[in-house]
Amino acid sequence: MAKGIMTDQYKMSAVILCGGKSRRMGTDKAMLTAEGTPNAVRLLRALSGEDSPCTDVWLSIGTGESYPEIHAQKVSDRFPECGPMGGLEAALTVCREEYLFVTPVDTPFADAQMARELMAYMADASLQHDAVLVIDGGGRLQTLLGIYHKRVLPALTQRLADGRREKLRIRDFLRDLDVVYVNAQALTDGFRKSTSCNTPQEWQQLMEQESFRRGAGPVTVSVTGWSGSGKTTWLEKLLPELSERGIRTAVVKHDAHDFQIDREGKDTWRMAQAGAVVTGIVSGRKAALMEYRPVALDRFIGKIENVDLVILEGGSELDLPHILVYREETGKGMRVPPDSCLAVISDDPVGDGCAAVFSFGQIKEAADFIERILIR
Repeated sequence: MAKGIMTDQYKMSAVILCGGKSRRMGTDKAMLTAEGTPNAVRLLRALSGEDSPCTDVWLSIGTGESYPEIHAQKVSDRFPECGPMGGLEAALTVCREEYLFVTPVDTPFADAQMARELMAYMADASLQHDAVLVIDGGGRLQTLLGIYHKRVLPALTQRLADGRREKLRIRDFLRDLDVVYVNAQALTDGFRKSTSCNTPQEWQQLMEQESFRRGAGPVTVSVTGWSGSGKTTWLEKLLPELSERGIRTAVVKHDAHDFQIDREGKDTWRMAQAGAVVTGIVSGRKAALMEYRPVALDRFIGKIENVDLVILEGGSELDLPHILVYREETGKGMRVPPDSCLAVISDDPVGDGCAAVFSFGQIKEAADFIERILIR
């Protein structure tokens, strides 16, 4: 079965894990609101509906909270004080289907599409796997974001009934299972949908990114690598391929130095020297706007209109999806860890950390990947 296709045979249940203590966040993560909607309600809506593969959706509420204001099926832990494994075990006990899609309530943008796409990985192996779990955009395994088969329930119940604290580590439990690990970049909008928040700072950052995402329009990706790695040469070959596909692309150079773009003696240069903080020049074929003041990157990119993709050449330190361009001969190693990247462009060995690796000559294949993952 092709990935992304769903039949009635592969329906599933779903659970939203809400029973945590939220100690690091300082407030109940289930009730954090984005655009006026609590996380728990947002996820309930995202996993329900006629197009969802989830036939029943549950809130796992631990042993105390009940969320009377939220109308949903709720399940309490059968084994108190056992953490998220207790919530998973309780949900597997009551769920209707053989497969259970699991998401923490602090992963607010997980949805039915993610569940459907993950089920396709389960189906690729004739349904023999015990679980399919997501590795997020930072390369971290999300042990509670994915699908578990109901066959794991007896072993899970036995661990909890044992009562020993060392039995409650879910990573140890996974060692006994047949698990498929799926990188976030293989899923539609996977970086965003797998992002979790455990602290107020992480939540604020996510909300700022959402605000920027809604307002800026085009997708932004960083193409990063050390000087001499071939970023510009690769982009010169990639851009015509993207253009042929109708993908309107803007390229922004992220410069760490005090660059000079205006030419001494020109009218715009003279106006800037006289005190203008913004100068511009316009003709019938092109235009340029120059700002002589600090400009936040998101505000700058937000001014770019009528494009589908913004490529930032550089920006390795910024919180953006990265494509790493790597040449071993630079002698500097990798600019960013490959397992934190959407893809790596290299003719040298890069290890197994990144799911998508293209040689410098695989321009069409890289463009296919960018179109599928970033443009859709």
